[in-house]
Amino acid sequence: MSELLLRGFNPAKSYLDNGVDLILENGCKIQIKTSRKNLHTKCKREQPTYKYQFIFQNWKNKKHNLNVDFVICWAIEDNIFFIIPKLEIPNISGLSFVPSYKKNKLEKYINNWETLKGG
Repeated sequence: MSELLLRGFNPAKSYLDNGVDLILENGCKIQIKTSRKNLHTKCKREQPTYKYQFIFQNWKNKKHNLNVDFVICWAIEDNIFFIIPKLEIPNISGLSFVPSYKKNKLEKYINNWETLKGG
């Protein structure tokens, strides 16, 4: 909520457990996901590599997740926010992000705050 406030949005917390965590003044419904850094064990490099993993448990099976317009994923230690329109999230169980990789399919969503203004 504080990041949204700093960026000029006025979020309200949803107290109902229907998959919506925050609602903006323009009616935009948001679900928040957070992740801490974990060692990326599949990467064979000299330096340890870390990744963030965002879990969407049963995303395609939960009817209430159809209510959100956006999912904001926060990579806590690097303070990176991914603002992802719900329609662009395929029927998946999670997303992974490795900050040290040069190309990442999630890169276009980093700090994509302008998309929230459309509602």
